[in-house]
Order: sequence, then C-alpha cells, then structure tokens
Amino acid sequence: MKAGKPPSYRLHKARNLAVVTILGKNHYLGEYDSAASWEAYHRLIAEFLAAKQLPPPPKPNEAPLTITELIQRYWRHVKTYYVKNGQPTSEVHVVKLALRFGNRSTLSE
Repeated sequence: MKAGKPPSYRLHKARNLAVVTILGKNHYLGEYDSAASWEAYHRLIAEFLAAKQLPPPPKPNEAPLTITELIQRYWRHVKTYYVKNGQPTSEVHVVKLALRFGNRSTLSE
C-alpha cells in the first residue's frame, strides 16, 4: 500500500467475494459489489485510518522515559510474553543478553 492511498477493494475470483488486504491480512467483505460489502469496506478503512493516527504528544508535566525505564518496561513484557507451557522460552535469555548492555542493574529476575 502506498502512503496516502487506502487499501483497494477488489474481487477474490476463487470465492467470488469482495476482499481488502490491510496490513497483510485479507478481510472478506461478502458478495462482490454489494451494498453490504462496500459498507464493510468503508468501515474497515475508517477503523484502519483511525488506528493509524499518531498518539497525542506527552503532557508537558510528564517526563520522557529514560533508557533505564524503557528497558525495565520491555523486560517486564519479555518475561510475560515469551512463555510456553508456563515456562520462559529460550528467547528470554537471548533478550536478557542483548539488553544487559543498556543497563546491567535493570534485569533482575
């Protein structure tokens, strides 16, 4: 998708359905060129464009994140995201090794 141009409404020939691809995912909209499929298309595009908007700038009284705070937040995420069957995956150790160069005191178990 080019910048500034919304994803295109098109025909999926094998299914004879309308489809739009947003961020690499196909969304089937119903019978091609029907009012319902066009409504679904416009709704998805509106949702996509709304989600694409930049977040508001930080309030003036909020201090920006320090590198240490950013690493701490990411480390908390890593410990909960890279889990399989209740156990941390090997990715946790890999990320820990990479992050230790940013701040050695941040990565406590």
